[in-house]
Amino acid sequence: MLTPLLITALMAQTTPQPAESGDAVRVERHLAVMGTDLTIEVDGTDRPGALGASEAALRAIEAAEARLSTWTPNSELSRLNRAPVGQAFELSPALAGELEAARRWSEACAGAFEPVCASLVRAWDLRGVGRVPTAAELAAARDAVGPEAIAVAGADRSATRLHAEAGFEEGGFGKGAGLDAALAALAESGAHGARLDLGGQMAWFGAAERRLLVADPDQRARPVVALALPADTVSAATSGNSERPRDAAGIVRGHLLDPRSGRPARDFGSITVVTSSGIGALAADVLSTGFFVLGPDAALAAAERLDGVDVLVLERARTGADLQLRCSSGLVGRFERIDSPPESSTTAPVIDPQRGDPPSSDPPRSDPPRSDPPRSDPPSSGSPP
Repeated sequence: MLTPLLITALMAQTTPQPAESGDAVRVERHLAVMGTDLTIEVDGTDRPGALGASEAALRAIEAAEARLSTWTPNSELSRLNRAPVGQAFELSPALAGELEAARRWSEACAGAFEPVCASLVRAWDLRGVGRVPTAAELAAARDAVGPEAIAVAGADRSATRLHAEAGFEEGGFGKGAGLDAALAALAESGAHGARLDLGGQMAWFGAAERRLLVADPDQRARPVVALALPADTVSAATSGNSERPRDAAGIVRGHLLDPRSGRPARDFGSITVVTSSGIGALAADVLSTGFFVLGPDAALAAAERLDGVDVLVLERARTGADLQLRCSSGLVGRFERIDSPPESSTTAPVIDPQRGDPPSSDPPRSDPPRSDPPRSDPPSSGSPP
């Protein structure tokens, strides 16, 4: 879930780092945005250019948050969710494209992902302390779920709420939308390569090395799989149901809901979705959620039907503590199981099921406004050695 548009520099600096080729410069920045942490690494020919590219990527994510966050009352999506029933709401080109993409990729999930599900989030109080709705409450909430509850007309760039309780929930596609916007900004900036980590969802651009570690579904600080991905990989997102489990009526429940039943999805472990060029980060965001709801077997089968999409499944064994690893054909030979991070992989980011899918319960941040990182940087010492 996205939070109000409060951006804070966690480290008021950009750090020059050695890049991987020639005399190039790497700029690394650590910030807070969309209710989570953001790391941007950009490789360029010089520090000002790399710094400018990183700022363009950040501004693109900020703009996506301002457009999509339903924690922010005046965001475009919040205003759509409050529009009078039956009255067409004009969409900006950016939001129209994001809603169309979320709908298109939801269709690949056989109903296991649904962006119009705000009524279910409210029924389970996922933004509060959590509760178990009554059968009548759940039935009423399900009536306001799906494309029948909000009609989106792509040609007219408009959306019309058809049910008083209907609303979009951006938690399953917002980070991906922000990363896609950042990648587009980087493409225009002249950067050689970039790596972005937005709350555990990864995105890459250009010549950046594609590798990461996947965490144990139950121990987010413990990497268990090392992945070396193809050069055309764009994004990787992991979903699991161990994020902020809800102890409601004595039953531990996860935050990922199955829109087909309105109930929490079965917790089996985690699913990591990897997408290649032409597919994008929003697709990885949507599919990681929808495929988790589908379950391991259906997710693996669905991935084989989609070009540019691969899946890694970590599934708890029925007996014992071991994890079973399965993957789609495109990841065969590209991962290894590890007990601890190998020395060669210590710089690889860890993607975990908690941060890989933003929970609907993330509270608004209380961070102070962001200082402009480029203006607060320490003086440059020149290109790193």
